[in-house]
Amino acid sequence: LSESIKLLNKNFDLLSNEIQILKNINTSSVSDKNSSALKNVDINKDEIIDLILFKYENNINLNKELEYLDKFTEQNKKTHLEKISILLSSPFKGYDYLSTTFEEEVNIYLKKLINKKPDSFFSKIILPYLDVSPSTENIITNDLIIKIKKVKINIENRNIKNSLINLKTIKDYEKSFKLSTIEIKKYLDFKNEISNLKWYTE
Repeated sequence: LSESIKLLNKNFDLLSNEIQILKNINTSSVSDKNSSALKNVDINKDEIIDLILFKYENNINLNKELEYLDKFTEQNKKTHLEKISILLSSPFKGYDYLSTTFEEEVNIYLKKLINKKPDSFFSKIILPYLDVSPSTENIITNDLIIKIKKVKINIENRNIKNSLINLKTIKDYEKSFKLSTIEIKKYLDFKNEISNLKWYTE
């Protein structure tokens, strides 16, 4: 993680130098030769956007990169930066938090399904101390368990978009998996806004 951040920060410094060079070029003499330099700056700007997303995913401060991005973002795209600022007031807490939260919500959800007799000895004494979750060792036949496992696998693989698609197949998912849904939507909203600032479309 630290090596990736160092590499991306190095790219950030290189981009800052290129921007400074372009600032010193007389704008009236910008030719086709210089337009390729501008294109390179846009590509490097995309690397800064990747760094911002990387830091956001890992709940690392990204104020420096956002300030830089604000200076060189076209006026017609400033609304995306405004939305990003709003989203950062309640940031994504990171993949580890999402994974842990989803596990906890699955545990509660499955206990409720198992607990058909809330007044029984099992429900009152034993069930509160059990950690219930879909097991990878077991043969899965229940459709609901398959859906839950798909969400879990996508979160582990950091495929957040697909995790939401799978989560939506579970009835009342926003109620049963409220905290996980909030975190997933935070991430997807931020990624959508920051991606709109890229020079190229993925």
